[in-house]
Amino acid sequence: MAEWWNYVLALSPSVVILGLYLASYLIGKRKNKAFALEMLSKIAVPLNDFCDSFEKVTQEKERYQLVCRPIKDAPMKSMIVLGIPLGRPFIIGFIWDKIKKNKDKYTLSANLRRRPPFSLEVLSKKRKKVLKGDQDYFMELKELNTTGFLNEFFIIKTNNTKMATKLLSNEPLLRLLAKTRHQTLWLSLREEIKDVGMQFESIFEYEEEQIENTVDLFLEVIDAIPYPKNW
Repeated sequence: MAEWWNYVLALSPSVVILGLYLASYLIGKRKNKAFALEMLSKIAVPLNDFCDSFEKVTQEKERYQLVCRPIKDAPMKSMIVLGIPLGRPFIIGFIWDKIKKNKDKYTLSANLRRRPPFSLEVLSKKRKKVLKGDQDYFMELKELNTTGFLNEFFIIKTNNTKMATKLLSNEPLLRLLAKTRHQTLWLSLREEIKDVGMQFESIFEYEEEQIENTVDLFLEVIDAIPYPKNW
């Protein structure tokens, strides 16, 4: 034991610091994965009655993905739950996130069975400030020739005048979109979301007591999508 301690003391401070950092990184990485798996398992609970089966969790960097295969009568072909925990392996970043009160996040994405008859983007009220990238993107959307409903918080875009009229008179849908602003960080409904391969996506902060509410909200928006009979 004494020989081992003398060996440690003989090492340069930089080597000791590097060793401690590596050890903390490995421990943090393991805890990060354990937390992500716990997060996904809890999100999967309110989806149990909706999904026929779940695929094995896969990992990409510090993100963890769970694929849901919905029941036969579901309005989507597939659904993905993506867990995005805080970067616990990087101690400084983790502490900084705690100071800034950043939260773990997760994304719900769905590949719908029917093509959405309009596109939709919602900018969350939960964001304390709009990120420059988000703001530029939203301004870009505003400059499009749009028939439909547009304000500074969400945009509904369609090239069909009749569809636009129906959307503007669909008060339950507009109220639902206003409601999502208070619960989601981002919501997007498009023909296909780039790099995701899905049509509908929403990002939420991970709050264990709110999981059921956010999942229900996600499914409620999908159910509220109007599909004209003579489209």
